[in-house]
Amino acid sequence: WLKSLAPRPSASALSRPLTRHAMVQRNAVGRSWCVVAVVFVLLRGWWLGLLQAGSAFVGLLPTSGGQVAKSSASLATQRAAEAKTGQSPGPRTGGFFRPPPELTFEGKLEAAKARVEKEWVALRSLLSTVASADSEEGEDEEEQHLGQVVRLLVSSSLDLIRPFVSPLGSLEEQPVPQTTKAAVALLGEDFHLFVNYHMTEGFESLSEVGVAFWQAMFYLRDLHESAGRQSVYETGAEFQRALEAQDDEMTDALPKSLLLARQNYLTAASFGYFVRRCQQRLQLERRMRDPQKPGFIVTDLESYISRLSPEDTVELVRMATKAGSKALRERATALFGTEKELLEGLRRGPSFVAQLPGEVGDYALLDFEAAAFGAALFEAEAMATRWFKLRHTRGGSRGGVGGFSGD
Repeated sequence: WLKSLAPRPSASALSRPLTRHAMVQRNAVGRSWCVVAVVFVLLRGWWLGLLQAGSAFVGLLPTSGGQVAKSSASLATQRAAEAKTGQSPGPRTGGFFRPPPELTFEGKLEAAKARVEKEWVALRSLLSTVASADSEEGEDEEEQHLGQVVRLLVSSSLDLIRPFVSPLGSLEEQPVPQTTKAAVALLGEDFHLFVNYHMTEGFESLSEVGVAFWQAMFYLRDLHESAGRQSVYETGAEFQRALEAQDDEMTDALPKSLLLARQNYLTAASFGYFVRRCQQRLQLERRMRDPQKPGFIVTDLESYISRLSPEDTVELVRMATKAGSKALRERATALFGTEKELLEGLRRGPSFVAQLPGEVGDYALLDFEAAAFGAALFEAEAMATRWFKLRHTRGGSRGGVGGFSGD
């Protein structure tokens, strides 16, 4: 193509010897065409590179018009399928774009904690600006802002779960397998303690941690006269005899009742809260321990809990603040209804016992969400105490575990 543009000399001109001036002129023309050819090749290479980069930007690498059409149709089909199933399109990996590295459980949790901390700072700032001018200096701050604090305790606890799974909005939904990821992230290496608690039928196969937890729970619910002095196995046998004494209709109604599901949720959440609180206390004692002083060195949480006195275990199972206890009740009420209403239906008879909308097995993973919520509530409660003066539950008292009354 370049040669066709060059002037063709005549035959007579080619037969004549070239003068020095003609040779210089001919060489200059030749060099000019070489420059033009080089520039063209460079521009063509740059244009093709730009085209390929742009194609990679949209995930395509076409070499012909047919491939472009085929790739475009494939991409359109993929996007339509994602829209139909409700899935968001994944990150594009072609060209200059690379998906960001996926955060670990610890990284996701720390990022969620940072966001939740900002929520508490914002609430503190808001309430400080609208504080009543005639409030007394010594007035109980929790009484002034209890409603806002409890609502934020619930919402911030759920926000700590959301990086791993969407919490249930109602019982019309069902827990998904990803629910276990939230419990794993919030309980860490001690997640296996909850697995033992959850998988044990009755009390026969409970670990020492599970036994200590249930002894404290029975004491807080006024089912044991003293902490850690009565056997959980005997109490379990009493429960079984009481259930067998009921008529067949009531026996059939209880396993699927909202009342039982509510109590199971509260207890599982309390277990998650208990594990996180024990983890914090163990870390504190490790930091305070004198390395030069001989003594027992705790290597894991299970060994630490097994060495606690029954009284100390009760204090660690009980919610630290009254706002935290109320927040746990609020979450349970949002899912199952109030304890008062459910107990009223139980008193009226089997036909009035409110039931789960699905089968019991459909909600098997709900305990994992409850444990994650309890552990998250511990984190949210710790943040709240940095910005608000919350009333702590009284040591040695009963209650403070989701509002159980012993009924």
